[in-house]
Amino acid sequence: MLASLSILFSPLLAASGLALPTSRATPTACAAFANGVPAVAQFTLSAHYVNATTRPQTLVLGAPSAASNESYLGTAETIRVPVGSTFAMAQSGVTARPVAGAGAPSVSRAVPGSNALLTFTADAAAPAQAYCELVNTDPNGSPYPYPVLAVNSDSENFSVCRSEGGEDVVVYNASSATTVYDAGSCQKVHVLLVQPRQ
Repeated sequence: MLASLSILFSPLLAASGLALPTSRATPTACAAFANGVPAVAQFTLSAHYVNATTRPQTLVLGAPSAASNESYLGTAETIRVPVGSTFAMAQSGVTARPVAGAGAPSVSRAVPGSNALLTFTADAAAPAQAYCELVNTDPNGSPYPYPVLAVNSDSENFSVCRSEGGEDVVVYNASSATTVYDAGSCQKVHVLLVQPRQ
């Protein structure tokens, strides 16, 4: 009898607008997570070291290199000329807002592969859609005070490493097979999205 009632009332619910909502497509970068968020209006970034002996450090975007016009994410203490310190995320693409006098916004340039620096450019029309904010849903709380950043559905393989130029830069899936940074200097981190308190 219940089955016949649901068949009878289904067209009425649909016609009245009370039908169940349809789900929206989740960007690929967040598809692996039940707690993934692909859009965040404003945030800064902070590196929280896994070893817990190094204090958390604010991350900023350094000035682009003349050779490639790419900017790299690194620690505010070591980046000599920051061009971006606040960010926004839409459809899993990250945009760095320029600091005063720094020119156009820079966008996440490419889907980071293994052993890659997180790069941004002002040349691209749209950011690479590879990022996701992971919100804590554990009823026991989180070891981190803010949501965690993931790239390629992975939040566990970020490191801060000393570059050839002496800047501490964020590397995804660091490896010893590199000449861009000192692999021996790498420290594992979680990258947090620090959002204004409301």
